[in-house]
Amino acid sequence: MYNAIVILKQKINYMSIQFVSDNSGEKTAVLISITDWNRIVDAHPDIKDEMNSDLPQWQKEIINKRMILVQQHPEQVIGIEDFLKELEMTNNEEI
Repeated sequence: MYNAIVILKQKINYMSIQFVSDNSGEKTAVLISITDWNRIVDAHPDIKDEMNSDLPQWQKEIINKRMILVQQHPEQVIGIEDFLKELEMTNNEEI
């Protein structure tokens, strides 16, 4: 069984936000509507600069190293469906 994701809707000032929680109830993410996101971007135009910037060099280096490992060891790469099955089996063993 997969970890439960709980989405709670709350009104905060003029924005409607949703909290995503893990199965222990800890909030792990926040979702906002595109309309609200556009309001934020309009109020803080410098956000656009951050959104359009390249990845930092250190992140590019990590990605490049991982891509090399994938090329060198393709037999260790599994598809998403197999990964999800393996994850489900692991979660079932923990219960």
